[in-house]
Parts: sequence; C-alpha cells; structure tokens
Amino acid sequence: MPERGIDQASGLRQLFGAAPWRRPVCFVAPDPALARVGVLSLADGLEAYGVSAEVDGRPGSAQPRALRLFDDPRRLAGPAHLAGGIDLLVQGVAGPAGITELYRHVKQIAGTYRVERLGIVLLGPVDAGTGERCRANLAGALDRFLGARVDIWGSLGAGRAFRRAATMGTSVQSLDREGDESREFDRLAGHLAGGLAPQAGPATH
Repeated sequence: MPERGIDQASGLRQLFGAAPWRRPVCFVAPDPALARVGVLSLADGLEAYGVSAEVDGRPGSAQPRALRLFDDPRRLAGPAHLAGGIDLLVQGVAGPAGITELYRHVKQIAGTYRVERLGIVLLGPVDAGTGERCRANLAGALDRFLGARVDIWGSLGAGRAFRRAATMGTSVQSLDREGDESREFDRLAGHLAGGLAPQAGPATH
C-alpha cells in the first residue's frame, strides 16, 4: 500500500462517502482475462485509498456509493444512460503493432461513449526511450484523429505478475502486494480516486 494512500485515506473516505459515483470505469485489454485482472487490481488499489469499488459480474460487490468497474464495454449501459461519460483505461503492448491495436480500441469505444478521462497502460520490457516514443506516437495519433488526450499513463514492465494473475483469475496485488506491478495499479487507482499519485514510471522487471 503506498504511503500517500495511507496518509490521505481518511480524506478520501470523507470525499467519496459524500456523493455517489456517476461515471463508470472501463478497463480494456486484448485478452479478456487480462482485462479482468485489470479491474480486480484497480479495485484492490482503490481499497488502499479507502474507496469502495463495484466490479461488474463479481457476486456481492454491489454497493450504492461504489465506483463501478467494467472489463467489457458491452456490459456498459447505453450511451443515453451514461450522459456523464466514462473513464477508459486501455492496456496494450509497447511497440508498433501494440500501439495500432491500442488506437483501434480507443477509437471503437470513443465512437460510442464520451470518454472523460483516458488512461493507457503499456506492457512490455522496453527501455525508457522506446516507451517514450510509443507514448508520443500514440498520443499524437489520438489527438490528431480523435481529439482525445491521454490523462493517465501506466507501465507494467514485462508484466509477469499481471499475466500470472490472469491464469488464476485474481488481482496482481493478491500475488505480490508490495511488488512493482501492484504499486503501479495502486498508482493508477490513485488517479481514479482523485489524481493523487505522481507521474508514471515504468515497473522494473
């Protein structure tokens, strides 16, 4: 659990306990199993900040004031019922093919829903220079062709824990609570909980 989350948890409980969330979060990945890990890991990260989360399809997770998390955009309500828009996190692989796939995912969903905040989570053991080029190329294409701005960047490095969690149907934090990938999901959750975390830094694996 990040120290910043501990320090500010009581304030966040007060803030998010005051009003129900109205804008759901959708985490999209090329593999549905990885998308599931994404929402479960975000839910665990939000818990570290004192914010309850309702994971779509998880029995017993419904809470009236919880932040709603989806791993399948088809499960979202129709656009007419989501006038406030959605927050969208898209996981992809660093590199030309992965960036093209990321762009396709964003374009598809942004064509249906108003995306209020967009987050990109990169997977792949790449050096800092390659990661920055991927980010710059994707950000430029999204801005130029879709008018979309990336608000949140994340990196899971080689993503070993992320992939292993997918085979077990659990969160990254449940495998290694103090690992780099767990901390990265905590940081991403901090953004969703009010933008408390520092800028993204690649996980080192």
